[in-house]
Amino acid sequence: MTNSNTTETASRNKETAREADPTNKSLISVVFLGVLAGLQLIDPAVANTALVPAARDLGMQGSAFALASSISTLALAATVLPFGMLADRLGRRKIILVALIITIIGDVIVALSPVTAGYFAGRAIAGIGVGAVLAASFAYVRYVSKPEKLGANLGLWNLALIVVFIVGSVLGGVLANTHWRLAMLLVPALAAICFFLTPMILPSMPKVPGGKPDYLGMTTIALAMIAFLYGIAQVSHGLGAPQFFIPTIAGLLLFALYYWVETKVENPIFPPRLFASGIFAAAIVAGIAWNFAQGAVQLQTSNFWQYVQHYSTGEVASGQLIFMIAYGVFGVIAGKAMAPGMRAAKLIGFGFIVLTVGFLLFGFVKPNTGLGLFLPLLFFMGIGLAFTSVPQSVLFVSVAPAKYFGPVTSFRTTAGQLGYALGFAVSTGLLSAFATAELRERLSNNGVAQSQMQNPMQQVIDFVTKGTQPTLSEAQAQIGTALNDYAYGFDAMMIICGIFLAFLGAITILLLVIGNKQIKEGQDFSGD
Repeated sequence: MTNSNTTETASRNKETAREADPTNKSLISVVFLGVLAGLQLIDPAVANTALVPAARDLGMQGSAFALASSISTLALAATVLPFGMLADRLGRRKIILVALIITIIGDVIVALSPVTAGYFAGRAIAGIGVGAVLAASFAYVRYVSKPEKLGANLGLWNLALIVVFIVGSVLGGVLANTHWRLAMLLVPALAAICFFLTPMILPSMPKVPGGKPDYLGMTTIALAMIAFLYGIAQVSHGLGAPQFFIPTIAGLLLFALYYWVETKVENPIFPPRLFASGIFAAAIVAGIAWNFAQGAVQLQTSNFWQYVQHYSTGEVASGQLIFMIAYGVFGVIAGKAMAPGMRAAKLIGFGFIVLTVGFLLFGFVKPNTGLGLFLPLLFFMGIGLAFTSVPQSVLFVSVAPAKYFGPVTSFRTTAGQLGYALGFAVSTGLLSAFATAELRERLSNNGVAQSQMQNPMQQVIDFVTKGTQPTLSEAQAQIGTALNDYAYGFDAMMIICGIFLAFLGAITILLLVIGNKQIKEGQDFSGD
C-alpha cells in the first residue's frame, strides 16, 4: 500500500511539474507572442494609410503632417528601455497587459479626437504601448523555449509577426477606405482580444530583483533617441539644413553622454562593459544593418513604383508582399539552422551576402523595368533579411545577462529603430543628391544660371513626386528626362547602400570571431 501511494504521489508531482514547465506549450505561446509583436507593425502601417484623410479632416499641414507620421516612433524609441527594465521588476506578463491597455487608450484617442493635438497625444501613447508589447514579447520567447529550440522558435515568432502584419495591414486598408477613424480602431480591437488571451496562454515569468532604477540613464538615452531620429527624419531638407544637423549632432552627443553616465552610476540600465562583448556588439551592428536594408528597400522600391511607373498604392502594397513572405518563411529556416558558436557567423554572413548582391542588382533598374525583375529581387532580399535578422535575434537573447535581461533584449528594438531611420534617411538623401545633380547639370547646360535654378528644379521634382505639371519653360524642357534622372539616382543609391551593407557585414563577422574567442577565454561582460 505504501509503495502504491508513493508511486501515485510521484506521478502527481511529475504531472504538476510538467504543467508548470513554461516550455510545455511552447508552440502556442510562441505563435501568440508573434501575434502580440505584430501589433507594433500593424499600428504604424494603419496609421500611415489613414494619415492623409486624417490630416485633411484635422487640418494638418507641413510640419504638423510630418510630426504626425513620426511621433509614435519617437515615443516608442524613448520608452522601450524603461519598459524593458519594468518588465524585469514587475513581471513581463503584467507589463504586456499594461502595454495593451496603453495601446488601446492611445489609438481610441486618435479615432475620437476632433483636433490635431489629440491626434498627436494618442499616437504618442499608442507608440509607447506597442513598443513595450514588442520588446516584452521578444524577451518572452526564451522563457517559453527549450534551449535547443530557441532559434527555431524565434524564427516561428518572426513568421507569426509577419503573417499578422500582412493580414492586419490589408484589413486596415479596407477599413481606411470606409473612414480613417474606423481604421484606427483596428489595433485597439486586436489589443483587446490579446488582453484577454494573454493570461490564458502565457505563463507567468518570475520577477528579476534589482536596485534603484537608473533614471538619469533612461532620460539620457530617451533624449538621445528622440533627437537623433527627429534629425535624421529631416534629411530631405539637405545635409546643411539646421533642422537636420542640429538635432542629429545633439543626439550623437547625448548617446556619448549616456555611455558616460552608465559608467558612473551604481545601477546602470545594463553594464556598459557589455558593449565590449564581441557577440553583443555584433548583434547591434547586424540589427542596425538589416533594419537599414529593410527601410531602404521598402521605401525606395515603393517610391519608384509610384513616381516612375505610376502604380497605385494598392498595387505597391501587393508588390511588397513577396518581400515580407520571403522574410517570414526563410526566417523559420534560418532559426532552425541556428546554433551557438560560428554557426551564427555563417548564417549572418550568408544573409549579408544576399542583401549586398540584392542591392547591387537593384543598381541596374531602368524606368521601364518590369515586375519580372522587381519581384524576384524583392524575394531574394527577403531571404537575406531573414538570414540576418533571426540569428541576430538569437544573439541578443543569448548574450543578455539574467539580471539585465529586459533592458538588453529591449536594446534590440533601439538598434532596430536607429537602423530603420538611417535606411530611410540615407537612401532618400543619396537618391535626391544623384538625381538632382543630373538635373542641375542639364539646366546649366541649357543656360540657366545657378541663382535661378531653384524654381525650375522644384517644379521638376513636384512633377515626378506629385504629378504636378510645371509652368516654367526651363522646367518643361526637362520633363522628358526627369524619370531617367530619378532612375539614375535610384541606381546609384542602391549600389552605395550595397557597399555599405557589405562593410557592416564584414564588421559583424569580425565582431563574432572576436566574441567567440572571448567566450573560449572565459571573459565575462555580464556585470553580475
